[in-house]
Amino acid sequence: MCNHHLMRRLFFSIGLLASLLLLVAPAWSAKPELQLRFLDIGPTAPNPPLTDRPTSFYALVVNAGTQTIKGPFTVTFELDGKAVKAWQFPIKHEIKDYKPGTQNTIPPGKSRLYQYVATLKAGKHTVRWHVNTAVKNEIKTTVEAQLSPDLVVTIWPTGDRVLAYKETEWNVEVKNAGGGKVAGPFVTLFSSVPSSRPVAPLVFPKGKYLAKDEAYIFKVSQLYNSLDTVTVSAVVDYYGDVTEVLPFGDDNNRAEQKYAPQYVDLEVSALEIKPAQLTTTEPIEVSCTIQNKGNMDAAKPFNVGILVKDASSGTISLIDTVEAAPLLAGTSAQLTKKIVLSRPGTYTVQVIADAAMIGLNPNVLGKQYSEPDEKNNSKEMQFTVSKTATTAPAPLPLPPDESPDQKVTSGCKPGKGIVKLYRIVSECSQGSTQPYTGIIPVIKNGSLKRLANTTTQWKINLVDSFNLKGIEGNARCEKYGGHCWDLVPKAFLKPGESWVNTALSSLNGGNGINACLEPLNNDAFPLEIEIEFEYECMQ
Repeated sequence: MCNHHLMRRLFFSIGLLASLLLLVAPAWSAKPELQLRFLDIGPTAPNPPLTDRPTSFYALVVNAGTQTIKGPFTVTFELDGKAVKAWQFPIKHEIKDYKPGTQNTIPPGKSRLYQYVATLKAGKHTVRWHVNTAVKNEIKTTVEAQLSPDLVVTIWPTGDRVLAYKETEWNVEVKNAGGGKVAGPFVTLFSSVPSSRPVAPLVFPKGKYLAKDEAYIFKVSQLYNSLDTVTVSAVVDYYGDVTEVLPFGDDNNRAEQKYAPQYVDLEVSALEIKPAQLTTTEPIEVSCTIQNKGNMDAAKPFNVGILVKDASSGTISLIDTVEAAPLLAGTSAQLTKKIVLSRPGTYTVQVIADAAMIGLNPNVLGKQYSEPDEKNNSKEMQFTVSKTATTAPAPLPLPPDESPDQKVTSGCKPGKGIVKLYRIVSECSQGSTQPYTGIIPVIKNGSLKRLANTTTQWKINLVDSFNLKGIEGNARCEKYGGHCWDLVPKAFLKPGESWVNTALSSLNGGNGINACLEPLNNDAFPLEIEIEFEYECMQ
């Protein structure tokens, strides 16, 4: 990365090698012993040689004996089989300028450094150093000059955005944009402001290489629990272990990016209840607006929960869980749902966007988004439901000569009726999706003799005189298939099955009965469902 860093390594290498020589010099040797050695950083600096700058070739002449070497001897450097430089020891100006026994000699364990500088072309080159003494000593090797590497660092978040209140995975890419390969190890430092945790230095492994145009990606995770701007930066080859292309190879070793955290912010507003006069006999329309005030799309469907609280008992019941479509940032959608309350009183309805409860679609999990403001996800409104006189059911078809008020004893033909079923609220159903329930009215001058489940996808529970508070202590809360029903069962019918009234008398003193339905699959519930019942005249 920097030439001064290379020189520090060079001087350290020379000093370390000389110190080791003093320790290991054989005590039994009585003669000078010259040795040629490469430095521990290699035969060249930079190593490997680069074609865009001069390469220095180094060799140490070491006195590995126990007596001082005074010379004379000649050190020769050969490049690609040709002698390009020779040094005499001692040289004339050393003999003249220095006293004998000082700089013009090599004491035991000491060494003399020799350097040759040349600019190489790309390719392999042979290097040979030798000393002409009584015993010839030489060292040689092959080096390969290459184009200079150029490390570039880039940072980006997975998914190309920073998520507020969720983990963000950062990609720190180190790429060799130069012509020559890069050998590890070298270090990349990553930092983030704000930061949820410190990040250790990212080390490109020793023994691995980055060839030309090859990249290596580190993964770093951070959690941002605010909407503050996030600034991330990275510096590759922080300690200057790589010699890069001239003249500006180090200029692209640093990268910095700023990101605004992305978030979804769902708000429920404009909650409205219709009609103006609410009764137990008509569906109640609940409508609201759901807006995404965040800067990120709510790209996945989410659940909207509708709950009703009875002011008198404090009971909270989940009326329905509606699947809302994805909502783009800055846009809104209208939601309308009809509910039925079978008991008069004061209630509070609450609508929750991105509700934690799971709806009928198992693929839409509860609570999809982490938001900066969870309080605006819900809105509630109080209302009162009054009781009205029960409207008499429409007369059922009877034989032409029969009076509606006269008990039929003969000649009666069977008939059919239609029941509309709605979702209801009961004390035992808190936290559950409500079943569909409807009442089969009293059949004058006859009896409900048989109820047939004519549907193909519904279960039917036939229950006696449905009462939300229980029937003289005999009512019980029974949870079946995820639905909580308050009932006294008379029959349980699968599709195609029938129930027969063997008593041939009016049920429950002529008050009529209820039928509860439950789906066999996860199909979405319609607003209301119609089923048929059959009756026969009493004989």
